[in-house]
Amino acid sequence: MSEKFEDRFKHAIKLEKSGQIEDAVKEYSLLIKEDKNYRNAYLNLGALYARMKMYAKAMDFYKRSLSLKEDYLVYFNIGSIYYKNGEYKKSIIHLEKSKQLKNDYPLSLLVIGLCYSRLNNIAAALSNFQSVISISPHNRVALTALAIIYFNEKDFSESTKHVNTLLSLDENNKTVQDLKTSILYETNQIDEFNNEIKTIKKQSSG
Repeated sequence: MSEKFEDRFKHAIKLEKSGQIEDAVKEYSLLIKEDKNYRNAYLNLGALYARMKMYAKAMDFYKRSLSLKEDYLVYFNIGSIYYKNGEYKKSIIHLEKSKQLKNDYPLSLLVIGLCYSRLNNIAAALSNFQSVISISPHNRVALTALAIIYFNEKDFSESTKHVNTLLSLDENNKTVQDLKTSILYETNQIDEFNNEIKTIKKQSSG
């Protein structure tokens, strides 16, 4: 790859960052026209179109980049697009491929968990959210999902554990505070329930 070619790629990135999207697309496209194996241009076009929510075009460029080289991040990006489109089974297929290439990447595990939640496969969702926590203990999305799932399954002890972790990260999180009061009510901890309500009211008025 010539130095001039790389300079043009860097210039396309600058155009993109400065908001000159149309010009950036043209430059990336010209680079691909000159070298159909220039994977970085496919990746950047995929990311650019994904940010613009033009998911069909984003998917096309991501898949072209995969034809040149497998990459856990590209599989993750494709899986995320399928998730956003509500195609949860297709999302899982691609996210599992991402996981096979890098099994400690928490975002793949997280979105797999979200997909299984949408598909109402609670056991699989729990397994993936727990894997996220084992890698990234303070991942708030996974902690919140676990707290809610355990609450719905009436496992209030496990739900409380994750609620307390979340509150240690952000004691003013209204959603988590509400979940805690629901647990206290469901477990007949009336005094604690009343105290929690008073605390929430004070924070709201303060």
